[in-house]
Amino acid sequence: MNAEELIKIQEAVGVAIEKHVNGKIRVMDARLTEYIKDDLEWKEQAAPTIELGNNIRGFGKVFAYILGTAGVMFGVFKGIVEFIRYFNK
Repeated sequence: MNAEELIKIQEAVGVAIEKHVNGKIRVMDARLTEYIKDDLEWKEQAAPTIELGNNIRGFGKVFAYILGTAGVMFGVFKGIVEFIRYFNK
């Protein structure tokens, strides 16, 4: 093997590496970059909806506490009224 043949082999190997290794790495990097970009955009768009859901859930808890308190107060009031009716017969 002479120097020219070695140079041709190196060039052929260099082209093959560029095409099959580096090229695939670049494609994977581009896909990953696009995926991350899409994911971040989705999260930015979804954040207000998620926040709204959390707020509604918080409102639901407050409403349940208020309703529960009102129910207990109604029950106590009803019990007092029935107690008074029982002794006024």
